[in-house]
Amino acid sequence: MTMKRYLCVLFLHFTIVTVQSQGFDCPTNWTGPDCNFLCFCQDDRCHTTGKCEETFNCKDGYFGFACQYSDIAFFKENGTTSVLTDNDVRTCIQDQTTSSVTVPMVANRFTFLHAVFTVSGLADVLKLSDITLKFNTNVKCADIKFIPLDSITLEIYCNNSESNLTSVTLSGTNVNSLCDVHVSGGRNVAVKKPVTASSTYILFRADKIVDGRNQYDPFSNQYCFHSNANDRSPHVNISLDQDFLLYRFKIFNRKGVLALRAKYFKIDLFNVNNLIVWSYQDTEEGEISVYDVICGYQSTVRSLRFMITYGTTPFLSVCEIEAYGDCLKTKYGLGCLSTCSSQCKNSYCNIEGLCLECRDGFYGLDCASECPEGCRSPRTCDRLTGFCTSGCGLGYYTGFCDSFCPDNCNKKLACDINTGDCINGCEVGFHGIVCYESCPRYCKANLGCDQNSSECVNGCAVGLYGSYCNNTCSGRCKKNQACDQNTGSCINGCEAGFRGSYCNRTCPEHCRMDQGCAQNTSECIYGCEIGYYDSYCNRTCPEDCKIDQSCAQKNGFCISGCEYGFHGNTCRESKMLVN
Repeated sequence: MTMKRYLCVLFLHFTIVTVQSQGFDCPTNWTGPDCNFLCFCQDDRCHTTGKCEETFNCKDGYFGFACQYSDIAFFKENGTTSVLTDNDVRTCIQDQTTSSVTVPMVANRFTFLHAVFTVSGLADVLKLSDITLKFNTNVKCADIKFIPLDSITLEIYCNNSESNLTSVTLSGTNVNSLCDVHVSGGRNVAVKKPVTASSTYILFRADKIVDGRNQYDPFSNQYCFHSNANDRSPHVNISLDQDFLLYRFKIFNRKGVLALRAKYFKIDLFNVNNLIVWSYQDTEEGEISVYDVICGYQSTVRSLRFMITYGTTPFLSVCEIEAYGDCLKTKYGLGCLSTCSSQCKNSYCNIEGLCLECRDGFYGLDCASECPEGCRSPRTCDRLTGFCTSGCGLGYYTGFCDSFCPDNCNKKLACDINTGDCINGCEVGFHGIVCYESCPRYCKANLGCDQNSSECVNGCAVGLYGSYCNNTCSGRCKKNQACDQNTGSCINGCEAGFRGSYCNRTCPEHCRMDQGCAQNTSECIYGCEIGYYDSYCNRTCPEDCKIDQSCAQKNGFCISGCEYGFHGNTCRESKMLVN
């Protein structure tokens, strides 16, 4: 079989009228509310929801929701299928040292893949999101997103625009637990859509090119379309009412010499205003059975025209046109009729309505649960658990930020997110890891004390000393009994009549002015009482000094003169009396 590939990405529109149907009510090979979707379950019987019977999986080459997605990583040519592309979750990577695997794929634009692991539980699957993707062009996965679909499956999305990727490499510590990798090539959204033709030959109607049967019997009118011989511009139009993003489409041609009738075919894409937005003209020679076209065009398409312009008597004779794509990012469901939740970030979701990412403030697979109120703004939390990923807002702690910080934490109740310990100290008057204990009552400056030791950091109230201000200063300290916090020594001197570091010793007895003396030396600083001298006033003035024996403190000289009959500095010399 000869195949040919081209480039193109398009959006398609169509409308499906929903019909209520229960159970396995569709004919064999069909599914969906209106039975308008092909069934790709192994027994060809699907529930109307698209689910396979309990004991059956998707057919080889298909995967995902309702088995609708074409798996472009599935190869069975020449026995080259690996354990990752064999559609069998029982076969897994055996080499536990594996940290990187490369999976080939049909040339396409990458959108997402399903990775199946040997794990159990949603929490374990989500832990695998450390995996990175890279493509054959050495381009990395852009804006990677992860959705845990079930207990063993992780859906991985990329937002890359390259349209000719042929392999994807998965790297990470958990690659060694991989069992299956399915790469999306989109799903056939053209099947059973409205088609009109410029002409019809007998029973070879236009609707046969979207009937889901891609057999190319050259003579049977059961499978293929054929235009009239007198139609000089044969074409078919596929009209669509709803937007779809297309990645590629396949054209199944007639066999043998009849395949030449599709030679030099042309495709025109039209927008909502019926203006051509993209055109392609085939130029290949020879008998080509299947055309495989990949598009790089990425805009809304309202209708598609396929036409033949080659030859003097052109015939349009093809058996099937398959358009592979998906819903717009904001739509989901088999018919893409449902709108993604507003709680999804940018309102983007997958075909099952699961958000690619939650809007700030929400979590859960459907993003329907609100993140804890205590999460730090913008209030983001773990997709699966609700654990606050950006930390807690002021005043909250624990992983879910649902506990209040202690009331006495400093700086607006800031505390450790895990333990609740007050990390910025305590409000004035409290100490301890969680600031529940009161500071000593006599700490100075509104009872401020050290958070860990409870020592008074700003000194003590007047009259007290010690690390905890639990000792009383000497009652002889000057100025309201103030003393040093650490030693208890009187820092402002002593009351009159006392001396020493603690003012616990008396001044010399004959110091003047109520026995005032120097605190440390005990020298009489205001002089001596009359009749005494020296630094400590412990010596008696000469007895013949005039006026009550007053003398100078420093040297004992009589400062007011001598009594009658004496002279000299100390009045110790007698005067000779003359009659």
